[in-house]
Amino acid sequence: MLSNRQTEALNFIKHYYQKHHQSPTQREMQEALNISSFSFLNRILDKLEEFGFIERDHDKSRNNIQLLQSPYTIPLVGKIAAGSPIEAINHPEDVVITERILGDNRYLLEVKGDSMIEDNICDGDWVICERCQRVVNGAIVVALINRREATLKRYYYEKDRIRLEPANKNYKSQFYFPHEVIIQAKFVGLIRLNRK
Repeated sequence: MLSNRQTEALNFIKHYYQKHHQSPTQREMQEALNISSFSFLNRILDKLEEFGFIERDHDKSRNNIQLLQSPYTIPLVGKIAAGSPIEAINHPEDVVITERILGDNRYLLEVKGDSMIEDNICDGDWVICERCQRVVNGAIVVALINRREATLKRYYYEKDRIRLEPANKNYKSQFYFPHEVIIQAKFVGLIRLNRK
């Protein structure tokens, strides 16, 4: 996945190309992106080149950057509780990633809380979710409770009730009637952001 600065640089190059039909100079990029260090900008451009988004001709100062491909994007649609359920809110934005996460029915949610920490899903992680309505017992799901609160938990159907199980011994299982829970998606992976 691209860092915020790498994404900003790539978007600037794309928009500059659309407007001027050529690539920006490094000085124009430094000014537009508020980067004072020439070497820092070069590290950003090196990463974009390494990931295959651009190719540079180091013998030119103008029009030395060529866009190679459109970056893969996946929608980040909001936050999901890994703790007490929170109100289900949709705030879509596209996130640029370096690899294609296959599936048109996939999206990201930002995790808030630590109830799934024993499954290595931590506060601040982005979980990759795949829309579905049915899952096997024990699957990690995005569950909508009473049509307004969403949570990320392991799902178990037990006779006439549904148990949503955290992966943290400090939290208790949550029990609901089947009509109170709608499965919106299943967990298929995660993206852990670099934390400093």
